[in-house]
Amino acid sequence: MKKYHLLLLGTIGLHAQTLFPDATFGTNGVAATDVLHRRSMFPTQTGKVYCIQSNLEGVVALNENGFADGDFGGDGSVDFVSQFGMTGVATNYDVNWIASTTDNVFAFGYYHASGSSDGNLFAAKFDHDGNPDTTFGTNGIATVDLGLDERMYKAIVTNSGKILCVGWQDGNGPRKTLLLMHNADGSRDTSFGNNGSKVVSLYPGVTFPGDVVQGYDNKFYISCEGGNDFGPMESCIIKLDSAGNY
Repeated sequence: MKKYHLLLLGTIGLHAQTLFPDATFGTNGVAATDVLHRRSMFPTQTGKVYCIQSNLEGVVALNENGFADGDFGGDGSVDFVSQFGMTGVATNYDVNWIASTTDNVFAFGYYHASGSSDGNLFAAKFDHDGNPDTTFGTNGIATVDLGLDERMYKAIVTNSGKILCVGWQDGNGPRKTLLLMHNADGSRDTSFGNNGSKVVSLYPGVTFPGDVVQGYDNKFYISCEGGNDFGPMESCIIKLDSAGNY
């Protein structure tokens, strides 16, 4: 006897919701200023919003009303070259990503050492008043030079308090996706990959990085795109454990 399964479909009514700007934020719901960059922002549970400076060399803090938080860095911003004492050592800071926890703010990116065109990596940590966390790296900033041209674009604070950064490395064959793991104090987590870093090259040509998240299983998921030098590009997701293993 044949069995037939009857599938009953119900209709779901979708109701459009009219959204209105929050008039308590900025001017009629818009915080417009020439000191912010669109690249990354992080709204906190307290209502404060952290953004990247328009020159990409620091972090700006807005209060829940959309205006500068004067308590952050003294004027609402932290400039990396002056704040972290890197004048004459580094040029062209490029902040690419911001994250925040209950107690701290993190910023990630790359910089050029004076006289060099190669990018080196940095992670910075400070409190919600813009003061560097002196227990992190050197005076609040951890820098990494892996010997080639490296750029950092995304990062997360992991469930264990470590920091996983994702970017790319150039200068040794096609461009590759680069992963770097910091301990909570800014030092490299040598249990991850090769002395704290892992290079991902999945294609004959380039392998560009995308996003990074930590799943409910505590594994790390990294999106990438790559392909042959002149062929079509393909997207993929890789899954790694806490040691950087597939």
